Amino acid sequence: MEVIKYNKAFLYFLNMVSDANIKWALTGSYRLFLENNQNFKGTDIDVITDLEGAKLMKLIFKENTITDFEYSGLNGIHSYFGQLLINNVVFDVMSDVKNRVNGKWYSIPNLSNIHYIMVGNFNVPVVPLLSELELCIYLDQREKIYQIEEIMKYRVLR
Repeated sequence: MEVIKYNKAFLYFLNMVSDANIKWALTGSYRLFLENNQNFKGTDIDVITDLEGAKLMKLIFKENTITDFEYSGLNGIHSYFGQLLINNVVFDVMSDVKNRVNGKWYSIPNLSNIHYIMVGNFNVPVVPLLSELELCIYLDQREKIYQIEEIMKYRVLR
């Protein structure tokens, strides 16, 4: 199953960064999957960090780097960006992320307000659901908006 491949890659990533004193957080589809364990349709795992964290990840994962870390802009997103390949899973690592929406630049997601969820024995830093929702509304990602709203409803019902 495809999810097993992503889980193994993410656990490897966690083991490598857990003692490195890097400020980072999980965002995007895989982050939402870990929250509700349903319907993972991602093509990668998205990680945000600060510039120092990106440079440390570049060193830690030098054997896994498939796209060198540099400033780039693509599809209305500007960031310091690099890609890792772990267990045939692509990790998009970004810092200083800015999204262009209606001609304005927004610094979301960011590391200013991080939440944690338990994954196995790890306390995993994640971008809060409200921040994820805000970004998805800006980017008009209706399927993700629905998914986030369902997770939030489930939390209220628990």
